[in-house]
Amino acid sequence: MRTVHLLVLFVLFATSHAQEDGSTATEGALEVADEDTSTTQTSGTVTLSPAEFEEEEKKFVEKLNEYRREVAKKMKIANMNELTVGAGDKSDYSINSKIPTFDEILKIYENRAEKIIDKATQGNTKLCENDPYCYGQRILNPGQKTIKCKYECKEEGAGDDCADYKLICNLYPLPESADLWWNKQTNGEAGSACDADRHADNGLCADGAPTTTTTTTVKPPTTAPAVQSNSRDVGELSTSATNNYLLLILLPTFVAFY
Repeated sequence: MRTVHLLVLFVLFATSHAQEDGSTATEGALEVADEDTSTTQTSGTVTLSPAEFEEEEKKFVEKLNEYRREVAKKMKIANMNELTVGAGDKSDYSINSKIPTFDEILKIYENRAEKIIDKATQGNTKLCENDPYCYGQRILNPGQKTIKCKYECKEEGAGDDCADYKLICNLYPLPESADLWWNKQTNGEAGSACDADRHADNGLCADGAPTTTTTTTVKPPTTAPAVQSNSRDVGELSTSATNNYLLLILLPTFVAFY
């Protein structure tokens, strides 16, 4: 009986731990962060129109990229990608907020990331070091390229009658098992090891190959130097000619006088 009690306690502990962390430890599987950090809003009422949602999503991604840029510089991650709005086939990480606002999603992301960074900094280790499945740390996967958010009803099957929503943001793509990023981390100056189809942008690797600019130097046309006259020679020639002219006029008078 004592053995049964211990087994039940172990199962309960393991279940509660998994729910608290919100992640799975299966290689190549989707990880989920499901938290609620709000102290003001308690309902999941949706107030944004589709156009407003799209605009707020863009602003959220800009803020998220600024945070990822700070992380890349602090942790010396040389290949952290800049995120753009867009979905993919398989998600690598999912952030769920019971309070359906982008500010809440950003808080969840930063809170989870800061815990991981503090742990790595204190232990002077790389992300996911000594952790073959990178348990709970894929939120900082530098290889993620896109993120897409959506409202989802908390009550399954409610359909159009749903009155309580949560906000879910998925990060893409899911790494292939043979290409697990934490096994081949690239450390160095942030943005110094971008993929060939991306370029460095203040610490992040932005979409698009780097542009090469060719500078053409146009030399001014060569002008032959102007021939400078020798004013001294001209003056001497003019004086000599004048003296000869006077001599020709005065010479006959001088001879007749004598």
